[in-house]
Amino acid sequence: GPYYVAVNISSTGSLANGTRYAAKGSQVDFSCSSAARPPPLLEWRFQAPSSSEPFGNNLTVNSFSLLLMSHNLQGNYTCSATNVLSGRQRKVTTELLVYWSPPAAPRCSVEASSGPSTLQVACRWDGGYPDPDFLWTEEPGGLIMGNSKLGVQTLNQSQLMDGKTFKCVGSHIVGPQSGASCVVQLRSPSLLTEPMKTCFVGGNVTLTCQVSGAYPSAKIEWLRDFTHPKSVIQSSSHHLIGQNGPNSTLTILNCSQDLDEGYYVCRAENAVGMREVDIWLSVK
Repeated sequence: GPYYVAVNISSTGSLANGTRYAAKGSQVDFSCSSAARPPPLLEWRFQAPSSSEPFGNNLTVNSFSLLLMSHNLQGNYTCSATNVLSGRQRKVTTELLVYWSPPAAPRCSVEASSGPSTLQVACRWDGGYPDPDFLWTEEPGGLIMGNSKLGVQTLNQSQLMDGKTFKCVGSHIVGPQSGASCVVQLRSPSLLTEPMKTCFVGGNVTLTCQVSGAYPSAKIEWLRDFTHPKSVIQSSSHHLIGQNGPNSTLTILNCSQDLDEGYYVCRAENAVGMREVDIWLSVK
C-alpha cells in the first residue's frame, strides 16, 4: 500500500456538492490515517488561494486541531500517505469553507415600488457569509408571502391597510437555529395643527402642520379651500413652504383680507392612506 486514506474533519457541516464548512470561531479537529507496509508517512498540507502551508508529518497517524477558525483558514486541506520504500502515494483533498452569521439583528423597512401606489417591504441582514435567506409573512397568522435571498417583497393593493403588519425571518446556514426577525407595520398619517390663525393686513403669518405615525413617510401638501377642486399652493413671492422632518409650514407674506382670508388645508398622504385638516385664517 497505501491503498486508501481515511480522513475525518469534525465540527463541520456538508453542502450538497460535498464541500465541508465550519463556523467562524469554532474548533475543528483533523485526523488522517492509512495502512501500508512499512507504515506510511502521513502529511497534511493546507492550500489557500494565495499560499500553501504544511501542517507536519508523522508515521501511521496525523491529527491536529485549529482552535479558532477564521476566513483566512478557508481552502483545501490535503492529507497524503506515502510508502517510504516504494514511493507509492495516495491523497485525499477536502475543501473547507468558513461561514459566519451576521453580527447584528435584521433591519426591516418599507420602500417605494416601481408601480403606482405600491410598496415593497425590504429586509437587510448584512455582515454574514454566505448571504442569508429571508421569509416574509403576514401577521397575525403567519401567512407566507415569499422566500428569497433578496429579502424584498412587493405588496399588492389589498395589503396596503392601516395597521397591517409584516414579519421577516432571516435564516443562516450556521445559525441561530430559530433565525432572526424584524417587523414592519404600515400606518396612515395623523395630523396636528392649530385650527385657527390670525394675521394683520400687511403682516406675515405662518401655518404649521405636524405629521405623526406615518409609515412609510407621507407627502405633505398645502391647499386653498377656495375652489373646487381645491388648488395646491406652490412656493412663490407670496407663499413660502418649508418642511423640517414631519413638520411643514406655510408662511403667507403681506396678508390681504380679500386674497388670503379663509380656509387652508394641510394634506398628508402615503400609500396607506390620506388625511386632511382645515385651518381658518382670519385677516384683521
